[in-house]
This record gives sequence, C-alpha cells and structure tokens, in this order.
Amino acid sequence: MTNRYHRLSESNVIMLLAAALMFLLVSGCSSEAESELQGDERIAAAALEAKGYKIVTALGESDAYVLHEEKLTEHLYMNIWSVQEVEPEQYIGKLVTNYGFIVSGHPLEHTYASADQSSAYEYHTKVMLSEGKVFGGYSYPVRKDGDFLMGGVYSIDGKTQEEITGLSYSEWLAQWTKKYAE
Repeated sequence: MTNRYHRLSESNVIMLLAAALMFLLVSGCSSEAESELQGDERIAAAALEAKGYKIVTALGESDAYVLHEEKLTEHLYMNIWSVQEVEPEQYIGKLVTNYGFIVSGHPLEHTYASADQSSAYEYHTKVMLSEGKVFGGYSYPVRKDGDFLMGGVYSIDGKTQEEITGLSYSEWLAQWTKKYAE
C-alpha cells in the first residue's frame, strides 16, 4: 500500500510540474515590456496604447516636480505646458511625474515621412501624471543618430501649440506672460 501511495504522489508531482510549466509558458507570452512596467508607469503606457501607439521602448521616469507658478516661466516648462489641453492651475502645488516612451504608430511619423526622413527618426512621448492619473503629455521626434530635432515640442498627439490653443505663438506668449510672469 505504501508503494502505491508513492506512485500516486509521483504522478501528482509530475502533473503539478507539467501544469506549472504550462502556466509559465502561457504567461511568458505576454509582452516583456508590459510585464516589467508597474504602478504609474504602467498607467502611462496604457494611456499610450489606448491611443493606438505601440510602445517600442519604455524609458522610465524622466522628470518629477512639484508645479509652482515660477516653473511656468521657465522656457522648457512653458513649451511643455503650451501643448497641454488642460490648464496648469489645477496642478499647481501638486507633484507631476513624466514617464518617457519611444513609440511607433504616432501621428508625427506622418509629419516626418518624406522620402529622405522616413527612417531617420524615432518618436518619443512623455506622459504626464498627477495623483496616479494621466492628464497630458508631449512628444517629439529624435534622430536615430542621436541628434535632437531642433524646435519645440508637440502635444502627446502630435499637435502644435497653435493647433491646441488657436493662437499664434506671439499671441499665446503675451497671454502666458501676463498670466504667469507678471
């Protein structure tokens, strides 16, 4: 009887090992990049995927800051906030965290799709979160040879400041300066 008990146990162990192996094989089929992302970075990636962008590379957290009005007078942050569809006032005093990704399927691919530029760029996006919620982001092309493209940033969907605000840059800058720099 003990011998029979051992055979059943060995059989059960083999079945359990086979089941565990199958589970590992099936779960290993999910995207490696997706499984590595956690927390807010996973939320940021999901927002990009919901827009139809394919994540090529997750670049991690790129910037985190508490938004203060003084920051809105710095050139870099003026450019970033100029292409947001939300007003910065609701985020003043809050932590803003940006997560970077290289994506494909982005609208900027069409902008830079001429014959001589079609494969020269990769498309970077930064997804902006506060309190665990995505509220915006921005994008920009980067030459694959490592040189950044000269010029400003685009919205997360590849729109310019003029398209987002409906104002020329000089009109937008005058309003922005009056609101945050005076």
